[in-house]
Amino acid sequence: MATNTQKQSKLAWVAVCATLVGLALYIISSLIFPSKAILGWQVIAFSCCALLLAVVAYASKTVPGILRDVCIVGGGLALIAAISFFVLNRLEPGADVWFIPVNYPAQEATSLYVSCAGIACYFVAFVATVLKAFTAKD
Repeated sequence: MATNTQKQSKLAWVAVCATLVGLALYIISSLIFPSKAILGWQVIAFSCCALLLAVVAYASKTVPGILRDVCIVGGGLALIAAISFFVLNRLEPGADVWFIPVNYPAQEATSLYVSCAGIACYFVAFVATVLKAFTAKD
């Protein structure tokens, strides 16, 4: 029973840390490397929602089991929404760099590659959330 709890708490930490890193990379790619990559409020809002639901689902042992399950599913859905808006905000720079390679600034390519790393972090967080949802209950 103790190893099961440790395994699930590791998954929870992976999901939370990957979401935080993905959110940081999203903000960095929008603010530090100015390009056509816009800073949308949707990714920040859905990431904060996913983190809040993760804290309720993973940290609180006094919450009833059904509410924890709802928080885990809600956190996964919030991560899907954050990934979707993240990708939608990066379509124009991606088209400029990968499909119309004419005269784009170097910071646009840097912003796009930082964004790709952020999207990968969000996918890691989503996979960890799905694994958490399907593992045995504590």
